Amino acid sequence: MAIDNYNTNNFMKQLKELIDSFYINGEIVEEIRGKLRNLKLLPRQAYLYRLLVDLLVNTEFIRVEAKYYIQKFYASYAETANHFRKLGKGVCNSDSIQSICYRAKCKILNSLGEDVIVAIGNPHKVNELHIYEKKILECLAIYGGGRILEGIKVKLPSVELSTTMSDEDFEGLMNKVMVYTEQQIKKVTTQLNPRDIGYLTLITSTSLLTDKDKERKDRVLEMLKPVEREEVHTDDDKNEIPVDEFIRQLQLS
Repeated sequence: MAIDNYNTNNFMKQLKELIDSFYINGEIVEEIRGKLRNLKLLPRQAYLYRLLVDLLVNTEFIRVEAKYYIQKFYASYAETANHFRKLGKGVCNSDSIQSICYRAKCKILNSLGEDVIVAIGNPHKVNELHIYEKKILECLAIYGGGRILEGIKVKLPSVELSTTMSDEDFEGLMNKVMVYTEQQIKKVTTQLNPRDIGYLTLITSTSLLTDKDKERKDRVLEMLKPVEREEVHTDDDKNEIPVDEFIRQLQLS
């Protein structure tokens, strides 16, 4: 595999600057620091950068070696390799770390767009931010834990990702899934809004949440906690749980 060292190194430098500007002591921060502090970012641009940082450091989107490298502003490939050798992570050298970073770069660009980092901060591309937001949210839904909702026996409609939901709609959604029989299951699935399911997917996928969203996330995860312990017997049963157990948890919440 031929690796474009120059492009990979420069892209990794951009990622390091991004992480350094929004990620401090293991937390994604509101106040921008580092190089990106000099940009006059709109609130939505800064929010998308935080979402991107969340995807890169808090999910399984890229490998742990690449995560470590971009979080350590001054770390070289060799220093990163040495870190993982000390952890007993097998054969690890400068070339292998660079190869991992190259594959991370390709995955980021293929998934989010060739110019995602620059484009989000570009004042002339503000009208295109929704494109990058959709791609980042889709990746968060896949790699950030939102698939926990697949444990619900109800066949959910296709997801339309959403970052907000009113109290009335949230309570209504909780009530809609309080069902007891197979007939009611079939009936209720036609009543579920794709944006509502998308909202549940997102709040279980990202750490960038309001206090209210965090409370809702805890509520959903608490309801689904017993699901994770269910034994899977067949491929057909893989994403199914007993309805009565799911409903019992919903009613107690």
